Amino acid sequence: MEQFQENVVDGNTDKAVSFRNVIVLNVETYNYELDGTVRVHVTLTGEGTGYLACDGRMVPICWSRNS
Repeated sequence: MEQFQENVVDGNTDKAVSFRNVIVLNVETYNYELDGTVRVHVTLTGEGTGYLACDGRMVPICWSRNS
């Protein structure tokens, strides 16, 4: 896995990380300011759509979470 043309490294093991499955959730987000710092709120409850990437394929999914 790469970010900014460099391997992403596990901070505990110093080894490059890799993933076989990746889930991407489409969620509601908004920015707010707290103590002079801009933060991002991410809503992880409710339901929505997303994608499962596995073995070179990307499959549309639906997700839901009550709490």
